[in-house]
Formats: sequence, structure tokens, C-alpha cells
Amino acid sequence: PLFPYGDAEHAATSINEAYDVAVDGCEIVLVAKAHTLDSTIVYSKGVTIRGETGRPEDVELRMGSGGAYRLFNLNNRDAFIHGLTLGGFGSNNGYNFDAFCAYFEPGGGCISNCVLRNGVSIHWGGSGAAAHLNSDNAILTHCIITNNQIGCSDGCEKGMAGVIDRGRMENCLVAYNA
Repeated sequence: PLFPYGDAEHAATSINEAYDVAVDGCEIVLVAKAHTLDSTIVYSKGVTIRGETGRPEDVELRMGSGGAYRLFNLNNRDAFIHGLTLGGFGSNNGYNFDAFCAYFEPGGGCISNCVLRNGVSIHWGGSGAAAHLNSDNAILTHCIITNNQIGCSDGCEKGMAGVIDRGRMENCLVAYNA
């Protein structure tokens, strides 16, 4: 398919491909199925990524085998992700990495109406398994954060559901994280 990806027949073959050509104000709609990312999307544009139905259980985004340890680095206050299940991310590589579904950099962004699940971070010196909010412009709202786990041998366990340095987590259900 060739840009512009205006309909299902001419859709991009990957989320990364669609994001690469998107400009501020664009919307990337993911069809109902499981999608895999092989590299982190460094989200520096004011782009919306959403599931086509609005129901998180219909559209899952998970980490592939490409070695990345986050789905998204959000760094634009107009970056918006909603209506997705974000799961199967994480790191078990023995290095000092944070393994989050999303890391909110200083520019911020918003994740809403999503399920963040099955994140795993088991290594020395890391933290977190779902989200790390590190921006005054970071908002995690109306999400379910569940079944994430963290652990390491030196007692560094923190942030099973997430870490909030700056920003807001509001109206979220946080349950069954270990």
C-alpha cells in the first residue's frame, strides 16, 4: 500500500509505518485484532492511535521479539492513545532498563480507556511494569491496570502498576499487580 492510507484497502502494513508518515492531528485507527510492535514508537507527534471499536478488548497491541522494552515513549501533550489493550511488554534482559508499556517524557501525552496488562520487569536496577508518568502533561485516565509484575534480586521492586513522578493517574482500576 502507498501513502496516504485513507481506507482499509490501502492501509499501512504496520503501526510503525503509519506513524512514520503521520503529522500532527492525524488519527491512526487499528482494526480489531492483535497487533505486534517490534520497536518502541517514540511518540513526538500530536497523533491519535485508537482501536476501531473503542472497546479495548477488541484491539490488542503487544511487544514483538524485536528487543524493545516499551510500546510507547510519549513526548507530545497532544499524543493520544485510547481504546486498546496494551500488553505483553516488558524486559528480562539483565540491564538497568525500565520496562513500561508507556513512558511519558517531558512533553507528556494521554492514555485513556485502555487496559495495561501482563507487563513484566524482572532484572537488576529497573522498575515498573505498566506506565511511568514523568511529565506535568502526562495523563493516564479511565484505564484498567492489571496483572503486571516486577521483581529483582537487590530489592529494587517499585512501580508494579506504574510510577508517577509527575502527571496524573485518575479514574483507573489498579488490581492484581505483583
